[in-house]
Amino acid sequence: MPVQQAAQRGARQYQHQYRQLMLQLWEAYNRQLAAIVQVIPEDDLLKCCKYADGTVLPLQFLIEDYVHHLEHHLQQMLGTY
Repeated sequence: MPVQQAAQRGARQYQHQYRQLMLQLWEAYNRQLAAIVQVIPEDDLLKCCKYADGTVLPLQFLIEDYVHHLEHHLQQMLGTY
């Protein structure tokens, strides 16, 4: 039984470290995206992107939609951990 408990403790520690690493990676990636978005000229935010299905949306909408999506996943992750 002690061997099994040690293995479980090791697995929990790994999962915690993995979560921390994933959050750090996710934060760094999104900070980089935010830095890029901050230098996009306002006129370019109004330019449209066309999807393969024909949907046309302005870049600003896509950025805002990504942020909402990001917030949703962040709430999921923080609520779970």
